[in-house]
Amino acid sequence: MRVLLGLWLLVAVLGGAALGIPEPDRTPLLEGDGWEFLDGFFRNAAPPARAVGPGVSTAESDYVRSWSPATGSTVALARSRPFVAPRFLAVPVVGHPIEPNGALELERLDTGARRALLRGNVHERWTERVLWLPADWVGRQVRLVARNGGYPWHVGVGLPYRATVLAWLRDSAFVAVFLHALAFLLLLAPGAALATFLPASFLTLPRSFWIVPLSALIAYPQFYLRWAAPEVGAVVAPSVLGLAVAAALQRAGCLRRALVADGFARPYIAMFTISLAYVLLLGAADTGLGAWAATYRFLPASWSSDNQVPQVVAEAVAAGASLDGLLGPWLVSDRPPLLTALQLAQRELWLPLLALGGSERLLPMVHQHVGIAASTLWVPALALLGCWSPGLRRAVPWLVAFLATTGFALFHTLYIWPKLLAGALGVGAFVGLWRPLAASERPGVRSCLAAALLAGLALLAHGGVIFGLLALALAAMPRRRRPPLGGVVAGAAVGFVLLLPWSLWQRQYPPGNALVKSAFANTHGWGEERRSVFATIAAKYADEGLTGWLAARGTAAATVFGAYAPKGVRNLARWAGDPLGDQRVREFAYLAWMLGFANVGWLLLWQRRRCRRRGHVPAADDEPAGVLVALGALGVLLNLVLTWHMHVPHHQSYLALLLLFAGLYLAIVQAGPRWRAAVLALQLVAFGLVWVVGPFLVGPTGIGPAPLRFDHGVGVVIVTAGITCGLVRWSRIERLRAPAGGA
Repeated sequence: MRVLLGLWLLVAVLGGAALGIPEPDRTPLLEGDGWEFLDGFFRNAAPPARAVGPGVSTAESDYVRSWSPATGSTVALARSRPFVAPRFLAVPVVGHPIEPNGALELERLDTGARRALLRGNVHERWTERVLWLPADWVGRQVRLVARNGGYPWHVGVGLPYRATVLAWLRDSAFVAVFLHALAFLLLLAPGAALATFLPASFLTLPRSFWIVPLSALIAYPQFYLRWAAPEVGAVVAPSVLGLAVAAALQRAGCLRRALVADGFARPYIAMFTISLAYVLLLGAADTGLGAWAATYRFLPASWSSDNQVPQVVAEAVAAGASLDGLLGPWLVSDRPPLLTALQLAQRELWLPLLALGGSERLLPMVHQHVGIAASTLWVPALALLGCWSPGLRRAVPWLVAFLATTGFALFHTLYIWPKLLAGALGVGAFVGLWRPLAASERPGVRSCLAAALLAGLALLAHGGVIFGLLALALAAMPRRRRPPLGGVVAGAAVGFVLLLPWSLWQRQYPPGNALVKSAFANTHGWGEERRSVFATIAAKYADEGLTGWLAARGTAAATVFGAYAPKGVRNLARWAGDPLGDQRVREFAYLAWMLGFANVGWLLLWQRRRCRRRGHVPAADDEPAGVLVALGALGVLLNLVLTWHMHVPHHQSYLALLLLFAGLYLAIVQAGPRWRAAVLALQLVAFGLVWVVGPFLVGPTGIGPAPLRFDHGVGVVIVTAGITCGLVRWSRIERLRAPAGGA
């Protein structure tokens, strides 16, 4: 482990050096008018200077684009004049080259061989693609070829440039390790500095778990400050973060002792290393997509541009730009701002660092690293379950290992829509409310305050968590679980204080209710934003009646088991044909498939229940695995009953999904070493084949397998070895610490 730690430190230092060294200007490979053939392409767009490397022109005459709003739909083809291929080639690109009949390629004139510039789409964001060309291409006559199949897709490309190895290193594992480490440090620093001043048990939860929630609480008001006064916010944000980092470093000894005393040192190490492994695995495919990499990394399991929304809003708020029309028909007020606030909190410290080496084009990647670090909060959330029930601490390393090797955790950690962050915060609310489980006590006022604070933050991360929170509220209704009136009032006050600023801010725009209307009435309500949610829902039920509602429930149940594909899932069929890719789609789109080998837990819970009825196992009113599964299933059921369409996993509450995974895996762990070893081995094989190796073996129809980046691939292997060693050691330590009779 010391060797691995030293290697990580060396790579991070080299990555920081590579990022800070000023990058030489790009050298143009074509002068004057570099285009020899244009059919349906127009010179009507160029990237902003920050989107490309130093020395790259932003003159519209050097760029072509296949679709112009003035001309509408067109099938188009463009070719550059021939040029001599350098070792390192830089090309600005934009658009949707992997859609039907589209392409952005480098063509070799002597053989006709072609290399795709992108393996995915970059939509409306200009991205500089840097290629390290093989030796047999260097010095050959090549040209750029751009093709577009027609409306609504488009592609765009700029003239080529000769780059240096520094440009290629900006996308290397060295820089990725550095960016990840700094983003992780800056995410945790504010909360860590405050946590050292808290008592060992803060609002009934270990102070160490509060690190990320406290960082979120510090960042949250900065969103409104940046929006109201961008210049003031640009000074306040780095000042607050700089002071927090200094305080965290000054109190590093206190922080280390607190983490060890609370038992959260290893969970945070696991959080860091698992997120790093995911980051390196993301970069192991040489897609050239920059911040869009996670969207198309696991094709055909893909989705929309939702993972770009937080950083798009963050950049618009930082620039003081109007938010009207920023997201097309969607409103900025449709989605709560917590992840955007976390990204804004770091932004001003990153800008001078990136400017030092001329790497401003990497700012979107920085936002991605912040989102990935925040989304991996599910690791400490699982560790928090060890504080909820005696004996469960011993199972936590196994739960982390099981969940880390699922497509669910991998995809949704990298895709950075803040649903997994909301789910992890919701798990904290669950433990806060249900903390007295072992003692069979009713939750007190402090428990209610903890649950309300974390539930409010979860709702500010993503509103879809509401179904899981509603399940917790319903489960707390029985007398023995019911919180006191004082706790309810105190919790409601905390939630009100947290959510009121967001509610007031939404009034600056038409109410952001499109997502709520979509879920509960199957309409976005565009053009009628002022119509209330309740009126829209009432009209939907009046139109559909009981028959329509029952039919929708049947469709919901069929979607859970993969017997019905909603429209958004059917759209993925354009990339069908890869068996491993089709399996990724099933695990992405259908709940029963997504649970995968966790479904073994259903059988084990049923068997344990039978044994309990026969007296072979002592009765227990609050068995942890059963409680977790029941609450998770209730959250899923509420979604199926109350919403009208798209009952795919990412429309569920991620709190409910995390509880469901944790309960089913806990049942497997408690079944004994043979069960957990066998199931984990099978899951590792399936996960490795479908999600890790699969994209490099076979690619979707018309796209082909993903090209491997050797540096990231080696990094994945090394970090995974470290994670394995760490989890094994963590498991052994917890086994020695487990109380007698523990799970």
